[in-house]
Amino acid sequence: MSTVPNIWQLRVFDCVARLENVTKAAQELLRTQPAITSCVFALEKILGATLFERNKTGIYLTEVGVAAHIRIKKILAAVEEAMRLLPGERKIAPLSMASRITRSQVLALIAIHECHSFRAAAAKLGLTDASLQRSARTLESNLGCELYRNTASGIKTTELGDELALRFKRVESQTAAMAEAIRGLTHP
Repeated sequence: MSTVPNIWQLRVFDCVARLENVTKAAQELLRTQPAITSCVFALEKILGATLFERNKTGIYLTEVGVAAHIRIKKILAAVEEAMRLLPGERKIAPLSMASRITRSQVLALIAIHECHSFRAAAAKLGLTDASLQRSARTLESNLGCELYRNTASGIKTTELGDELALRFKRVESQTAAMAEAIRGLTHP
């Protein structure tokens, strides 16, 4: 199990916290109520904390949930800002687009940016070359823009790929720090 939540889990948490209602959050996010509930429970398991108090009138943030929400809103703002770098007009909101990005795709982009080679990036992440390439190319396809280019010295990230890699590296760092801080609040 991952020790760091993904963008989708953060987005679901934010929506439930803002609306104080799982059913309304499910409607806003175009998912089923059980899917949203499952996502919230998965996030709570990753963080080792109860983030919501549930009762008949709604679902409300606990003290730990409030602390998490403050940080998660900042993380999601950084993700949204990174998505605004994408060229062209989009029919989908930046956070909706970002929610489709998997953690493995983000880690692949960062590793390729740092290693300048698919093979070295795959080794750094402990993946096969094929797995890394699939993550990298799926991200590129989902975003609808070129993130990598071939050069004489190997694969390099494009200018856009460089900027996204740097921003997503900060997001990963902030998300890991948030998770660690929340775990510290519940397990001193």
